[in-house]
Amino acid sequence: MLQSNPELTEQLAACASGLVAGILGLTNLYGFALYILTALASAITVAVIKCDMDIGKYVPQAHGVTIGAGPVGGGGGGVVAWKGWWALAGLGQENLLGFLLFWIGSYALIHGQSRS
Repeated sequence: MLQSNPELTEQLAACASGLVAGILGLTNLYGFALYILTALASAITVAVIKCDMDIGKYVPQAHGVTIGAGPVGGGGGGVVAWKGWWALAGLGQENLLGFLLFWIGSYALIHGQSRS
């Protein structure tokens, strides 16, 4: 299931890191630092295990159009490594919102004050 839908892996990692941030009681930049570190760690893990560190070969977002390459009027298919790493890390809006949902929810449930 995870092999056929790689976006699901990114979303689950973001939600799990949000849950961990809320349980640990992280606030402000510490929570976002955990999100970024988790995303980078999962990207490096996938790059090493699945891609053999050849991001340009396996990640479609790593291929961009380079200006001035190839014949006149045609753009070459250059490799843009940072776009591949960005896509592999899953630092998109969907994953950030899932992270925030789980971070805020778990923080409120565990560290919230009850009114009596």
